[in-house]
Amino acid sequence: MTLVQLEYLLAIYRYKSFSKAAEKCFVTQPTLSMQIQNLEAELESTLLDRSKKPIQATDAGLKFIAQAENIMVEVARMKEIKLELQDDISGELRMGIIPTISPYLLPLFVSGFIKNYATVNLKADEMITQKIIEALRNDDLDVGIVATPLNEKDIYEIPVYKELMLVYISPESAIYSKDQIELSDLDLSELWLLNEGHCFRDQILNVCGAYKDKKEGHSFTFESGSIDTLIRMVDVRGGFTLVPELIIPYLQKEQLKNLRYFKDPMPARQVSIISRRNKLKEKQIEVLRSEILKGVESHFKQNSNIELIPIY
Repeated sequence: MTLVQLEYLLAIYRYKSFSKAAEKCFVTQPTLSMQIQNLEAELESTLLDRSKKPIQATDAGLKFIAQAENIMVEVARMKEIKLELQDDISGELRMGIIPTISPYLLPLFVSGFIKNYATVNLKADEMITQKIIEALRNDDLDVGIVATPLNEKDIYEIPVYKELMLVYISPESAIYSKDQIELSDLDLSELWLLNEGHCFRDQILNVCGAYKDKKEGHSFTFESGSIDTLIRMVDVRGGFTLVPELIIPYLQKEQLKNLRYFKDPMPARQVSIISRRNKLKEKQIEVLRSEILKGVESHFKQNSNIELIPIY
């Protein structure tokens, strides 16, 4: 039994295909098939049911696959220990980041991270929370930057910062003259929302309460995957939306006049780094968190009276 055989077995289980697994492992399909056959012969067990489409693991295969996953995690940990002993922060860090955070956070810390840790190859992909969780579980990502808590038993959360949720409101609104907003001030028929799948949408709904599918007074209903688009809708069509605090540096001078804070307690979201593998890439995650904090620390309103809003 070899680590290569375990790697091939896990790839087949993940992709449900010999050809796809061979492609991802950068070997020919006959080579991969032969290695699996050798593994099955050594274990005297059939690990994969080749008659099923897509390919499925047998009962025996599921047990071996679970153990193979544990072994490969420990192998990765040994490689990390080697880097730690060298007192070196290097290698690759694959990161997923949700769309309601990435356009406002990345510009604030990426330049500093690249400058201070040039030997770390940081790869960032924008995707929704559920896709990040799936990618972590499939080992396609090392970390994610998302709103938490997630309450996923196999996902580790490292809180980084708390970010207020603000109201972006049209000058035509009846409550535009208010310096601070109460929930009772908001007319939900005027609310512009992100589309489903975005955790920030869920948090908005938790702030505002039940959302009316039919917006009274609107002959046009629109939901977007972009907060920037919703802001433009408010500018053109009126109404309001909720935005994260880190959007402030990116708004134009006239748009800043349309921002309102909530009255205490102010609703906020917790932003965290998440990973599946505890104790892996600890140094890289530590410096990532440090660089994020340096990038955002001057952009937040100092207020301790906040209320963290659940995602679901």
